[in-house]
Amino acid sequence: MQQSVKDAILQSDPVIDVCCNYNVITELMARIRNAGVGGGTLTYSSLVSGVNFGIHSHPHIIDTKHWSPMEQKLIGSYLMCIIRDFVMESDCIVTSIVISQDNVQKMQGSGLPSKHVRKWLYEMGAFSPNNNNNWETFIWGQMNKTHQFFKNE
Repeated sequence: MQQSVKDAILQSDPVIDVCCNYNVITELMARIRNAGVGGGTLTYSSLVSGVNFGIHSHPHIIDTKHWSPMEQKLIGSYLMCIIRDFVMESDCIVTSIVISQDNVQKMQGSGLPSKHVRKWLYEMGAFSPNNNNNWETFIWGQMNKTHQFFKNE
C-alpha cells in the first residue's frame, strides 16, 4: 500500500552526506519560493547559479554547464534537507518545481524533476509506478500543491 508523501519522507532514512549550510538553504529556498509564488518552475541550473556552496570552508560556485557527480550529489543533499524541513508544514514536495533542463517539454515550457528524484521517491514509497497514477500525474500534483502552498503562505 502506498503511503502518503509526508509519511514516506518522514519515515525514510536518506543519507545526507553534507552538512547543509544554512545560508545556502536560505538562498535556495528563496529561489524555490519565488518560482512557486508565481506558479512557475525553475531548472536546477537556475536554482544554483551563482550560489557559493563553500565546500570545506572554500568558496565553491557550480559551473552549471559542467556538473560533476560530486556537485550533483551535493545539490541532491541540499534538496533533501529542504524537503525534510518543509514537508510537515507544506504536506507537499516543495522541490517538485525544480526541474531538469533535459526534461523540459517544449509545450507550455513545463518539465519534470530529474530521474534521481523519481528513483528516490519510488524507493521510499511515496510514489508507486504500479498504481493508477503515472509519474507525470504524481509530480504535477505535487507541483500544484507546492504552488498553492506558496501562494497561501
